[in-house]
Amino acid sequence: MGVLNVFGPSRLNFANLAEVHRLNTKVERGLRTSSWQKINTIVDRVHGIPGELYCRIDTGYFRAGRDAPAAVASPNTTMRSGLVLCDYTTGIIANDRLVFISGPVTGTFELRTPPDVAQSFLTPSHLEFYVYEVSKSESRRDYPEVEAGD
Repeated sequence: MGVLNVFGPSRLNFANLAEVHRLNTKVERGLRTSSWQKINTIVDRVHGIPGELYCRIDTGYFRAGRDAPAAVASPNTTMRSGLVLCDYTTGIIANDRLVFISGPVTGTFELRTPPDVAQSFLTPSHLEFYVYEVSKSESRRDYPEVEAGD
């Protein structure tokens, strides 16, 4: 079969460090609560810190036939969107959020579709996925925990 390629071809161009957050839902006393939590699995084997990932985001690039820009709603400002490239990993899924903590791009972005695997001759090379920026108010909102009180 071949050996898994750990290092993608564009690893030297990864200028952004992002945390991967996933929606965590739990039920306590019959009440459902949700919050975004940093995942605790290693998604970047080279970096080696759980829940953190070096990647490259290009906010001005659209893959022809794959990525359609979001429809513009008249009262809302257009959100940023872009293509993210990172090393191949199985730890990122649709509906995850990337919170960029260092690098030229800042903000919170959400994956709305599963990542696409870019294939080399024998093994997966890297991941490509399209992300949309989460509004500032939504990315800062904490889902309140329910306190028991009588």
